[in-house]
Amino acid sequence: MHYAPWTDMTIQPDGKILAVSDVIARYKIDGTLDSSFGVNGIDTIRIDSMSQVVGSAIALQPDGKILIAAGPVYVNTDLKDFLLIRYNTDGSLDSSFGGDGFALADINSGSDDYSYEVVVQADGKIIVSGASDQKLALCRYNSNGSLDSTFDYDGKLILNDINIGFSSNWSHATYMKLQADEKILAGSSSLFARLNPDGSLDNSFGNNGLKGLPASMNDLAIQPDGKIVLAGGGGDFVIIRLDSSGNFDNNFGTGGVTTTSAGMPNCSNPGHMATSVTLQPDGRILAGGYNWCCLLHDCREFVLMRYNEDGSPDSTFNSDGKVTTGFFEFSSESHASAITPDLKLVLAGYSYYFDYGGLARYHLGTMLDVKNLPVASGNIIIAPNPTRDRITIKASAIENGTWRIEILDQTGRSLLRESVTVNSNSLQKEVSLNRLEDGMYFLKMTGAHQQMTYKVVKGE
Repeated sequence: MHYAPWTDMTIQPDGKILAVSDVIARYKIDGTLDSSFGVNGIDTIRIDSMSQVVGSAIALQPDGKILIAAGPVYVNTDLKDFLLIRYNTDGSLDSSFGGDGFALADINSGSDDYSYEVVVQADGKIIVSGASDQKLALCRYNSNGSLDSTFDYDGKLILNDINIGFSSNWSHATYMKLQADEKILAGSSSLFARLNPDGSLDNSFGNNGLKGLPASMNDLAIQPDGKIVLAGGGGDFVIIRLDSSGNFDNNFGTGGVTTTSAGMPNCSNPGHMATSVTLQPDGRILAGGYNWCCLLHDCREFVLMRYNEDGSPDSTFNSDGKVTTGFFEFSSESHASAITPDLKLVLAGYSYYFDYGGLARYHLGTMLDVKNLPVASGNIIIAPNPTRDRITIKASAIENGTWRIEILDQTGRSLLRESVTVNSNSLQKEVSLNRLEDGMYFLKMTGAHQQMTYKVVKGE
């Protein structure tokens, strides 16, 4: 628990937790503040000695530097602009980014612009989504903080078909994720789009690049097979799964949609909302959010639900698929979630009435997934490691058949993926890392009955 109302969080590869609001804080694995970060674990988010801003989203670069989409901020005008800030690993501003540690983008010179989400591409470029004149807007920065002119010609894009409208603290204004092929999924409420890497609409998805949904969504996740899971609601938790073309997945819930009540004792008209979604390695779905009692608006709790791959509640999770946690005299909302390296789930949120933030960590039980299959007993060599541009995988005494080879970033996102066929129980394969920035990655090899994961470092 802390005085700052956490709006987003992420987890470092070492298990430390970064949370953001009008400050950025780093917690150790045990939940205590990390004194090696900022000032006793905390740093106030400012772009100069006077202007304090509120962070909306946080993301990690492969080299461990920290990105925060923040705002609103006024710059030499009475209109607001996108703001992106970069911190070093110790919590100090990175002056090599944008000149002063931050980068601004005036999406539309005649409108207020609000930045809400941030993601990092494999090549180090950074995409921010938000709102401009109540329309969904995106911009892409180069790794030094300059706008990337290869994205919609000037680095800035407004999707006039997707209206942001009014966003309360109940729901998320925008949601965004990157696919492994660098296509961009971004939306607001019940409408979202898939964009090609250059910012154009992907006409192979949904209706000419756009997809309408039966409920308002707050977050999305992308499965390894390319299927898309979205979470939201407004009266119940609503989880939706689409195939990679944007069609509802009939193998999930009812026609691709599952609706679940979180339940609330002693309340005649409860409400529930999912605000974040995370995928376990075994394919089960974790949806975080909160509930409320319409008769007692201050009666709110963190809610965590787990679903099986078919969309049914997982009865092995707390016996009924859900768990609730009360903070701050039961006026708490959970708005972000992430899985720790040791496979626990952290929810981050804040009090609806008081400016307090809270973190809650949950055990997830045994992972019934490929990670628990036997590790190949053969000889595996990955060299050079560290590397400048490529690695060679040499494996012997492994099972024959089709293997999937992936390079994952520190959040588990698949950056490179291909399949190879193993014959005579041996493999030699060269994998290029030229597209990736320097940093730590994971090489994951998955066969029919075996799986291996290794750390790979690109750089000196």
